Amino acid sequence: LHGQYCELMTILSLCGMPRLGSNMFLFNGDFVDRGDRSVEVALALLAMSVIFPGCVHLNRGNHEFHSMSKHYGFEDEVLQKY
Repeated sequence: LHGQYCELMTILSLCGMPRLGSNMFLFNGDFVDRGDRSVEVALALLAMSVIFPGCVHLNRGNHEFHSMSKHYGFEDEVLQKY
């Protein structure tokens, strides 16, 4: 997703919300960086994984490592927003 919140909303709009056994999601990392709404993407995915346990699975990608998120701007986005 690389911080593209609109892409996340498009996925959910097209596929529907998670549902155990019938509509499960696996997000394979690189949730943040490059997009201007990385914080929102990360928070939405974390919230979904808590609200829909067993339906939403998150794998960490290389952009979730500190060195990459610092280099590509996620750290700056967090500091700017919070």
